[in-house]
Amino acid sequence: MQKIKYDPILETLMGPGGAFEVADAEIDGRTVRVFSGAPETLSSFINQGRAHADKTFIVEPGLRLTFSEYYDRVDQFAAHLKAREECPPGSVVALAARNSAAWMIAFSAIVLSGRIPALINSRSLGATMQAALEDGDAQVLVADEKRLSQLRDAGCQLPAISLDGKGGGAADIALGELLQSTSSRPVSELEGNAGDVAVLMYTSGTTGRAKAAALSNRSMVLGVMNVLMARRAILERMAAAYNIELSLLQSQMPQGSSLLIFPLFHTSGCSALFLSSLLNGDKLVLLPRWEITEAFRAIEEEKVTAMTAVPTMLWDILKAPNRADFDLSSLRSFSSGGQAIPIPLLNSLREAYPEGVFGTGYGMTEVNGSVGQAIGEEFLSRPDAAGRVLPMADIKVVDENEQDLPQGSVGELWVRSATLMNGYKLGKEINRPFKDGGWYATGDIGRVDEEGYIYIVDRKTDMVISGGENIYCAEVEQALSGVDGVKELAAFGVPDDRLGEKVILAVVSEMPAEKIGRAIADKANKNLATYKQPKDIHVRSEALPRNAMDKIEKHRVREDYFAVRTKR
Repeated sequence: MQKIKYDPILETLMGPGGAFEVADAEIDGRTVRVFSGAPETLSSFINQGRAHADKTFIVEPGLRLTFSEYYDRVDQFAAHLKAREECPPGSVVALAARNSAAWMIAFSAIVLSGRIPALINSRSLGATMQAALEDGDAQVLVADEKRLSQLRDAGCQLPAISLDGKGGGAADIALGELLQSTSSRPVSELEGNAGDVAVLMYTSGTTGRAKAAALSNRSMVLGVMNVLMARRAILERMAAAYNIELSLLQSQMPQGSSLLIFPLFHTSGCSALFLSSLLNGDKLVLLPRWEITEAFRAIEEEKVTAMTAVPTMLWDILKAPNRADFDLSSLRSFSSGGQAIPIPLLNSLREAYPEGVFGTGYGMTEVNGSVGQAIGEEFLSRPDAAGRVLPMADIKVVDENEQDLPQGSVGELWVRSATLMNGYKLGKEINRPFKDGGWYATGDIGRVDEEGYIYIVDRKTDMVISGGENIYCAEVEQALSGVDGVKELAAFGVPDDRLGEKVILAVVSEMPAEKIGRAIADKANKNLATYKQPKDIHVRSEALPRNAMDKIEKHRVREDYFAVRTKR
C-alpha cells in the first residue's frame, strides 16, 4: 500500500477534536477510516439542510426555492410515497428525469421515506433505461414526461409519478397534483444502518452495459463529507493567508453559488454538487440546456461563484465573442469533474481568471465520488496529475499477477475506502466484486508518487496487447493528436488472428480519408514505435459518441468500426 505525506491542514481537520475527526472502523472485514461525527444514515444527513431555512437553494427558469420551500415539497412527496403500497420501506424507486428542482425534491423524498432511489441515466435510450430499471428491481417509477413516454414504449409497466405532466395517462399522479393533495409535515426519522443500501447509481457504461452500484448510507454520507472537508481546507488556507479568524472570513463571504451542469444521476452532479450544496447552504443554478449566452446571464444575475464542467464548456466560456458583455467577476472556482483539465485550457483559464481557484479529482461511481483531489496550489504544482490521494482512501498499485508494486511503478490502481459500494445490484442480488482485504480493482492503469499524486496512464480495458506488447490507447491518442483537419480521435483494440489484438484509430474529419490517413501515418512514424502504430484508420464525419460526462464511449466506436468494415 502506498505511503502518503498528507497536507498538514487536512491532518489537523481530521485529528482529535478536529472538525472532521477521523477514527478507524472495521467494515466487512477490512479496516478503514470514517468520520467520527458522521450521521448514521443518508436521511439524517439530508435533514441537516433544514437549518439553512430562508436561504435561496435552487434557481431554475420560472422557479426559485428557499431551503424551507424545498423541504416543504420534499415532505409532501415523502408522505405520498409512504402511503403507496407498491413500494414498502426498503424498496427501489427509479428516478428518470432531466436536471430540475423536481428531480432533487424527488430524490430527497425517496430517501426520507425510507425507499432507495435508482438514478437512471435520463440521456439513454428507452430500452437502456428499462434494462436499468430491471437490474435495480424498481417497484415504482418517478419520471418526467419525455422519459416516461420512452419507458412506456420500451415496455415499462411500473406505476409512475410524473414530475412535469398530468396524472391519469401514463402516470398515476403528477407532482403538481401530489403537492396540492398532500399535507406538508416533517417526515419522522426512520431507523437504519450505515451499511444498508441507500442509493443505486449506475456506472458510466463507456465499455458496455451500465451496472447498478449499490451505495450504502455510509458511502453516501462519507463521500459528501470528503467534498465538504476539501472546501473547509480551502477556507482554512485563505484565513491563514489573510491572517484572520476563519469565522470572520466566513461571515464576510457571499453565499456559495454553483452552476449545475453535470447530470444529477451521476456522482459528480448528485454527491459533489447537489448534496454538498444542500448541506453547505449553497445555491444551485440550473440551465435547461447548455447555451453560452444563457450561462453568462445566469452567472451574472445569480453571482455564480463555482463552475464544474467538461472541458468543451470551459472552452466555450473563454472563446465566446460576447464574454465581455457580461459581469462574470463572481466566478472564482473552476474544475472539470470526471476528467482532468487539459494544460492549454488550464493556462487560458488562469490568464482570464488570475484570482481563480482550480481543481481536479480522481474517482468513480463505485466509490461514490473522489478518492483523489487537488485544489488550488496543490493542483497547480502538479497539473498533469489526476489529484492527490484523499486521507480517507487507501490506494495501491499491482501488476498483472495482482502483486504489489513499489511506489512510483505503473500498474493497476486498487482502492479501499469506507465510501466503496456494497456491490453491483442485479435484480434482487448484490454481486461483490472485491479482492482479498476489501480492495476494489479500478481497471485504471497509473502510478502514485511519494506525495500521493495520482497519474493515470490508461484504462486497463483500453490497453491493447499486440504481439505480446502492452499498448496504451491514451499514449497513441496523445502522440497522434494535433493533425490538421482532425477534430477528434480515439484509439481502441480489436481481435487479430496473428497479433492477438491490433490498434485501430477512429478519426473525425471532413477531409478526404486518404489525405487524413497519410497525415496520421506520417505522424505515427515520427512519434510511435512500429508496434504501437494503428493498423487501420477509420475516418468518419460524425462526432464520436460520448456519455453524459463527455467521455467517449469506445464500445460504440468499436461497433461502428465493425459495421463499416463488414460493408467494405
